[in-house]
Amino acid sequence: MKLVLGQFGEVALAGLMEVLRCRDDMTVVASAVDAASLGAEVRRLGPDAVIVDDPSGQDEDAVAGLRVVAASTAVLVLAHRPAPLYAESLVAEGLSGCISHDAPISELVAAIRAVASGKEVLPSRPLGQRHAELTNASPLTPREHEVLHLIRQNLSNAEIAATLFIGIETARTHVARVLRKTGARSRWELRALARDHQP
Repeated sequence: MKLVLGQFGEVALAGLMEVLRCRDDMTVVASAVDAASLGAEVRRLGPDAVIVDDPSGQDEDAVAGLRVVAASTAVLVLAHRPAPLYAESLVAEGLSGCISHDAPISELVAAIRAVASGKEVLPSRPLGQRHAELTNASPLTPREHEVLHLIRQNLSNAEIAATLFIGIETARTHVARVLRKTGARSRWELRALARDHQP
């Protein structure tokens, strides 16, 4: 699979390239220092996945650039502290998910393969915690029920916004809240849970 690396510091980039170079099924075809050049490389090369550094400290233009990239290929974020809500917000933005900078190499490689195959990746949670979250999920508001219903129909954030006559940022916020309240780790899981959260 073809990979593009983006927005990493020089040392981190060198280390990541060394790790991926050892994988027979992975080839790093380009790297980029900012969102603009990242988008250009993605359009030029059509990679299977893009791996980027944590965008939490970057400006809105950089984050918007990642949204554009995510519209055409899988984007995996290497986050410094991938708290569940932050990870869910990345998925709500259209990215494929995130994994910790401190994750074992085997988990990083598995995450890259997962997003390249169309799956979403979020930080794992202990099974007991996961069960408790699903059992004790916060009640959804009427609007959040509407959003959940539309997610079940596989609508994108833009389509949800258009259907509900709300802004795209508001739609993203609703999606992130539904993810948090249900404890779901992806839109696929939300669709499976949707039948249990009808208003």
